[in-house]
Amino acid sequence: MLGLPSKGKYHSYHLTLVPCIAIAVTAIAFVMLIVLIVLIRQKSRELDEPDNIGKPHSKTLPSMPTWKFQEGSSSIFRKFNFKEIKKATEGFTTVIGQGGFGTVYKAHFSDGQIVAVKQMNRISEQA
Repeated sequence: MLGLPSKGKYHSYHLTLVPCIAIAVTAIAFVMLIVLIVLIRQKSRELDEPDNIGKPHSKTLPSMPTWKFQEGSSSIFRKFNFKEIKKATEGFTTVIGQGGFGTVYKAHFSDGQIVAVKQMNRISEQA
């Protein structure tokens, strides 16, 4: 019959092929579920740790460090860590503004400078 398997061979072929495909699809779905759970747990840990400010949260996105611009003869940038900013803002207590990208706090640094610090929202309300 033109190269088509007989009814008996066709039936036994399906009896092995269908379960193999089902097992493969189930295994792939299980592995994807495990990977998803690991990624969600890792991301939730990163969001719970405030010391991760300025560190990259993704291997594909660059980090967003916090900078300070000092005016004068040597205009340079200085990077602050989260503890310095938290201390200067007295624990983010003095709100001086609110916008779509985050809340703005008053910060008083030990060198006498008073600056505005914006704490960025993870999900911006801006388009």
